[in-house]
Amino acid sequence: MPEVAQASYLNALSVERAIGDYVAITDNSIKVTEEVRLCMVTVIVEITRLKNYKEETLYLAASLADRYLAMLTLLQQESPCLIKLAFVSVLIAAKFEEPLQPSFNRMVRLIKSQYNFDITKDELIQLESQIVRVLDWDLHFATPCFFLERF
Repeated sequence: MPEVAQASYLNALSVERAIGDYVAITDNSIKVTEEVRLCMVTVIVEITRLKNYKEETLYLAASLADRYLAMLTLLQQESPCLIKLAFVSVLIAAKFEEPLQPSFNRMVRLIKSQYNFDITKDELIQLESQIVRVLDWDLHFATPCFFLERF
């Protein structure tokens, strides 16, 4: 049904978000530089590679982290630890994109073994809750894969 496919594509195109360069805002409240953001995205890439997650999970996790940081900029609030944000963004994205539900306990063990970073399951859950509230439950995102498949 080409007309449905075209309508779906146009709808996805209309809601695609361009975050903008929130890290270039002078005196931004979240105190995130381009280098620090790059480290966060690198952690997201590494986690998705280690867990063998799909590309869609990677793109959605990066989008969630960026949209959360952009909203914190608008709200003039400080950012959380970006390593924690990377892990939680991957967990949220995996809940949407992966066939098996991700485990918080396994993620805590992975963080400890791969990154030598101490974090608790409760800290991950608390940050997940904050992200969901700040983004007002608007968690889905049309990944580049959707547009590439259409092309």
